[in-house]
Amino acid sequence: LESPGMDDQKSRTFSYLVSAYHSSFLYNESKELALKAIHKVEKFNKDQPALIMIYNNLALTYGELFQVDSSLFYANKSEKLARKLGKKEFFWRPDYARYSAYESINKTDLSYVYLKKTYSHLKNGEDRMNRGFILFLLLKFSKIKKLDHEFDGYLKEYVQFSKEGQKPMDVIHQNLF
Repeated sequence: LESPGMDDQKSRTFSYLVSAYHSSFLYNESKELALKAIHKVEKFNKDQPALIMIYNNLALTYGELFQVDSSLFYANKSEKLARKLGKKEFFWRPDYARYSAYESINKTDLSYVYLKKTYSHLKNGEDRMNRGFILFLLLKFSKIKKLDHEFDGYLKEYVQFSKEGQKPMDVIHQNLF
């Protein structure tokens, strides 16, 4: 990655590394690498699809670091690029980053708005893993907040979601509780 030049493969590798640091709870390392990656990748191609995930992972990282303004800034960059490139499979991610940022500072009303927006992108899509994950979070949130009517609706959707799982990987995601 330190070698001169940038290409699609290096851009994607930066994206994977930023995600790996974030997933490992190494938020400062994730932030540093993401900022470095953004600088290098944007010099190569400001419309590089890998930037969608780098921006989004940086948004998530800033949320974990309680830096909501920075989180929202990079979520917006991620969303704008995903829309510009027509990458619908990424449309849900910036709203999830916004949910996560607001949740980190206990702004639950705003976080719930973005969690529902996240689900609206996934509800009828092919991404069953993330659909199940977000649906689970909606169930948990609506139960904790005693939003009985919404909980009942999400529970019905979850039961239907579980019944739809016919692929080998779906077995893993049916037992999210």
